Amino acid sequence: MDDDVSSDSEQARQPKMIKKKTVRRKKKKKDPNAPKKNTTSYLHFSKEMRPKIKADNPNATFAELSKLTGASFRALEAEEKKKYEDMAAEDKRRYNEEMKDYSAPESSSDSDDDYNRKKRKKKKKDANAPKRALSSYMYFMKQMRSKYKDENPDLTFGALGKFMGAKFRELSDEDKQEYVDLAKEDKKRYEKEMKSYVPPNDGRKKKKTKAKKAPVSSSSEEEEEDSDNESSDGGSGSDNDSSAASDASEESSSESE
Repeated sequence: MDDDVSSDSEQARQPKMIKKKTVRRKKKKKDPNAPKKNTTSYLHFSKEMRPKIKADNPNATFAELSKLTGASFRALEAEEKKKYEDMAAEDKRRYNEEMKDYSAPESSSDSDDDYNRKKRKKKKKDANAPKRALSSYMYFMKQMRSKYKDENPDLTFGALGKFMGAKFRELSDEDKQEYVDLAKEDKKRYEKEMKSYVPPNDGRKKKKTKAKKAPVSSSSEEEEEDSDNESSDGGSGSDNDSSAASDASEESSSESE
């Protein structure tokens, strides 16, 4: 019986867990009549070359395929990259012209305005950040691309990429080791630079924590109460002494009479 009572009391003492309600922000509805955003040079390249890179690497995951596409774009020479830069510039002019005649509809609710104000700005890339390490395939491509391009001038950009991918896969482990070592060395360089790299302040202010006032200890309260009691006791004692002195003086006067 006592065990049941003690278990009930322990359960009563345990604090109840309160579930917090998650408030979901309402996404602003896109205007179907708004001009289509302009595309960057990389997206033009990705749109054209991604299917070919995927065909060359059928076992690559989505993330790996994105890395290969980005690496192929970075390996482009200035002359080859200009094609996609011109496409991006033309698309930007189209977007700016369409935006001149476009008027956005009024927001349907205040929540949309609040969401737009609180929406985080895209973090800018730091130009001084360490350059990412290259893969072994990228070192092979960087070293051999010009040679294969001169030997096969009729190959298109996609065909040349496919040709180089096949050449890299045909390499023996001994021949491939050269590029593997370069990639490992570059990875060490990147990790070393990242240790000493300090990203710039993004401008956000840290919240200041207010110092809590120290609570008055119970011992000091007890000392104050004791001092008050002593003062009250002392006062009552003096009143008793004065009343006794007056009684004695009255008795002496009555005896003299």
